[in-house]
Formats: sequence, C-alpha cells, structure tokens
Amino acid sequence: MKKILIFGFVIVLVAVGWMVKSYTGKDYALYKEAKELEAKGDIYAAHDKVAEALEINPKNRKVISYKSQLYFLVKNDSALKSAYESKADAEKAMDSGDYALASKKLDDALAAVDNVSSLYSGYSEAEKLQAEIIKDVEKLVREAPEKYYLKGYELYKRGEYERAYNMLEYIISPSPKVVKLMDEIAYKIGTDKSIAVLENKDNNSYLANDAVIWLSKVSQSSPKYKDAKALISKIKNYLAAQK
Repeated sequence: MKKILIFGFVIVLVAVGWMVKSYTGKDYALYKEAKELEAKGDIYAAHDKVAEALEINPKNRKVISYKSQLYFLVKNDSALKSAYESKADAEKAMDSGDYALASKKLDDALAAVDNVSSLYSGYSEAEKLQAEIIKDVEKLVREAPEKYYLKGYELYKRGEYERAYNMLEYIISPSPKVVKLMDEIAYKIGTDKSIAVLENKDNNSYLANDAVIWLSKVSQSSPKYKDAKALISKIKNYLAAQK
C-alpha cells in the first residue's frame, strides 16, 4: 500500500514539476511577450517571439497552436500589404507613362490580394482593394494603347524607327491605325537595311537577315506588302549569288 502511495506521489510531483516548468520557463515567458505584442497590434514581432519560444521547447503545444494562429494573421496581412504596395507602384508607373511596368505591378497586386483568406478578419478590406485594383486595370486597358501609339508616332517622326516599333509592340490588340504605322516602320527599316546590303556589295549575312526579318513584319493589309515580299526575294537571291 505504501509503495502505491509513494508511486502516486511521485507521479503528482512529476506532473507538478512539468506544469511549473511549462508555465515558468523561458519559452512560456516568450509566449506571454508574444501575447502582449499581439495585443498592441504587432503580430510580426509576436510571431518572432513564438518562433523563438519553439526553438527553446519545440514540444510546447500551447506555443505551437499559438504560432499557427499568428502565422495565419501574418500571412494574410503580408498579402494585403503587398497588394497595396504593388497597386501604388502601378499607379506611379502609369503616371510616368510606363504602362508595361504598370501592367506587371497590377498583376502582382491582384495575385497578392487573391491570397487573402476569406476567413481573415481583414477580408472585407481585401475585397474593397481588389475592386480598386480592377478599376486601375480597366484604366490601363483604356489609356495604354493610345499613349503607346502617340509615343511610338513621336519616335517615328524623330527617326528612331526601331524604338518606335518596340513601343507599338506593347499594344496587345492594335487598332488599324497602329497596324498601319507598324507596317510603315517595318518597311522603312527593312528597306534601309536592304539598300545597305545591296549597295555595299558586301556579303553581310547578318544585315541581310535582319532586313528580311523587318520586311517580313509588313502585314498583308499594307499597300507595301508586295514590295516587301519582292525585296525579300531580291536579298535572298543576292546572297545566294555571293556564295
């Protein structure tokens, strides 16, 4: 009987010792600090504290559970912040006329806000932000083509033909006037390079191939389409005769 009592007493002591250690150890102190930080709104510092606590005692179930809660908050808050930052970057890019960067940043913003869980307390804010981002996308789609066209036309008039063409290529669904300008530029560049090849009488295969590439960009709707095809054949025949 005494042995049973002693054994039971030992078990109680072990349990009490475990409880004392659990609630007075360094890991528990860090847990309490994390709770205080969360109450102040600093979930990131709180998450760092519980991560530190788990390094001390990886088996502390209370800390493990709390870390999961904090991770959920940190993950969603980070996604929301990222969406705000990308949206702001997109608006700056649009203001400066860099619609390619604006498009990328808006894609990033939508991807980030889409990662916010519907169970997150800030989900309604995320939905509102998503609606604002979509408005920016609509504005981009509406304004970008004309902006790129005007910039491309300006470069074309200055004789910066390749830069002009590259600018126009940003337009995803070019209108007839955009296609017309692109055809004119491609034909101009291709013709200039062809003349350089044919007049120099030099077997410059790189320049010749470049001329062919540009002439091939001229669309069938262009009045210069047949001329471009004829010039391509002329260059190819010339190169063949040089071999």
